[in-house]
Amino acid sequence: MPASYVGMVGTLAQTGTTSATTVVIPVTRACAAGNVVIAWVRPQGGVRNTTGVADSRGNPWRIDLMATNNSQAAQGNNPIAVCSGVMVDPLQVGDTITVTFQSTAQYRAGAAAEYAGLSVVGNGAVLAESVWVPGTTTSAAADLATPAPAGDLVLGFGASNGTGTVSTTTADALSGQAFTNVNAPSGGYLNAGRKIVAAGGSLHRATFTVASGTVSAGIFRYAATPATGTPFNANTLETGLAPGTAITTGNSGGGQAGNAFQLVTATGGFPAYASGAAEGALCAEIRNNPAGAQVSLGWGDFTGRLVFYYRLYLRLEALPAAQFRLMWNGTASTAVSALFLSTAGAPVAYGTGGVGMTSGGTPPWVLPIGSWFRLEGRVNVAAAPDGRHDLRVFTGANLHGVSPDLANSAVGNTGTAAITRHYAGITAAGQVMSYGLFMDAMAIADDGWIGPAAVPAPGPTARAWNGSAWVPAAAVRSWAGSAWVPSRVWDGSAWVPLA
Repeated sequence: MPASYVGMVGTLAQTGTTSATTVVIPVTRACAAGNVVIAWVRPQGGVRNTTGVADSRGNPWRIDLMATNNSQAAQGNNPIAVCSGVMVDPLQVGDTITVTFQSTAQYRAGAAAEYAGLSVVGNGAVLAESVWVPGTTTSAAADLATPAPAGDLVLGFGASNGTGTVSTTTADALSGQAFTNVNAPSGGYLNAGRKIVAAGGSLHRATFTVASGTVSAGIFRYAATPATGTPFNANTLETGLAPGTAITTGNSGGGQAGNAFQLVTATGGFPAYASGAAEGALCAEIRNNPAGAQVSLGWGDFTGRLVFYYRLYLRLEALPAAQFRLMWNGTASTAVSALFLSTAGAPVAYGTGGVGMTSGGTPPWVLPIGSWFRLEGRVNVAAAPDGRHDLRVFTGANLHGVSPDLANSAVGNTGTAAITRHYAGITAAGQVMSYGLFMDAMAIADDGWIGPAAVPAPGPTARAWNGSAWVPAAAVRSWAGSAWVPSRVWDGSAWVPLA
């Protein structure tokens, strides 16, 4: 999906002489969960490198770039800082964003804007490219290596040491994001512009001018979230096998199912094909024995991914009597991230080493019992605090929708090992399940949220004359040597019912 500008979050211009080590931007408009806030700040005078950024809600932030505001050695330590934060717990009116410097500054400015549709990795947005050109004259331009693709966000920043305000040239087609700039006695203006690149369009240059003094120019490209991910493994369970048939690595890729499961842990005939699917005709039924054996499906030993997406449809017969592990992502020997289901029906994320991750978003979760819901997730592999597990839930009439009914994010430590294995079901031994868990349309990807499954197109129905009418051929029975069975046909790998 393309990026979109939501609105300014807040601004600050400190033109007095009170020294401080921070810029505190007051939040004047509430933000939305999952969106990204980008803040830019400018202290003036001496060495003022930015050392940290935080907000009132404890959201994760990252310093995307620090740059000197001109090429003069005597003033080269007046940096511009650009930071991005992910709204796990959305900011509200009255909250603040605080940027900290290594030493005090008399003159300070800052502003922040909110964007939707940006791709996120770790603590911030995906900064695909940035260029900063220290100024030596009254005009400066910064160029991307290649024109920005459609949907991406391009930001331009201009900073001066002169006495005139900074302005963009109209040729750059940057919409203004003006705010009251620092107006220190020695100058020090900061201005910004933005553009969401339209389909078929491009943008690669940001140019700024100032009436006197020198101006520096910067250009930043933040990547938009891919519209949908392309699964590198997916299975719809539509093998055409009879309900009750045990699912195996050998039979799970037949018919219209897709990629065969490479990891099948079974006990007592489960996992098995079942009717009543969320999509198509068949799904997977998961049950275990009184000893609490593991019963699960998944894929393994694929090329390692540090950013990992998954999707599955779930139906629970009842809430669990004890918390159990629903999903496992990791390597052959290391758990990178796990997802548990609590007795209240709430997904609970854990990082590497079984350490819980801190959640935000829109709890409490109310997952349906006895009906299908779609669960999608995104895991970012990184050490604390950059490890991340994002969740989206789609229910009821929105089962195949685009906007989630529930959204949540957990941050913490997901280690450094790339994910090479993924499986779901009852993924740990010793967890006794006295009821059924049903799964359908499982998929994994590395390039974006996967979205709803496509219903397999039905094949033609073969018919036969039963003596009075044409009926589905499966209604015509043949002798199998010991019993009459529905007529079957060879599909290239197995005998399947004609209908």
